[in-house]
Amino acid sequence: MNEYIAVRGLLSRSTALTTLIAGRLYQDVMPDNPTYPSVTYQKVDDGNSVGSTSNPGICWAILQVSTWSRTRLEAAAIVLAVSRALDRTRNVTVNGIQVDDCFGLNNADSYDSETRIYFTHSKFKIHYRET
Repeated sequence: MNEYIAVRGLLSRSTALTTLIAGRLYQDVMPDNPTYPSVTYQKVDDGNSVGSTSNPGICWAILQVSTWSRTRLEAAAIVLAVSRALDRTRNVTVNGIQVDDCFGLNNADSYDSETRIYFTHSKFKIHYRET
């Protein structure tokens, strides 16, 4: 759960992001009848460093951060704010979790014609310390 705590903390402390989404930051899924724009985040992979005699307590996780909006322009602004909040964040402690590094991996844009919502899935890899 440390990776969720760290990523939520990094995203929540970004004034640029919170101004755009007004606090609509959700772990895993949005609530029923969501308000847009919003952001969700979830872990898609994880692991830890292994030493020859003991584990050093360094973990990593890949998190998908998804932005949801009624326009592509707004979605792009949110993706930029998310990237600035997470990409190349190094050597910080957030909500009691030591983050050694966090960097962006990729982005994929999409559109749901049924709901008429634009979204982008962005993946980030975070390296953090066990507590």
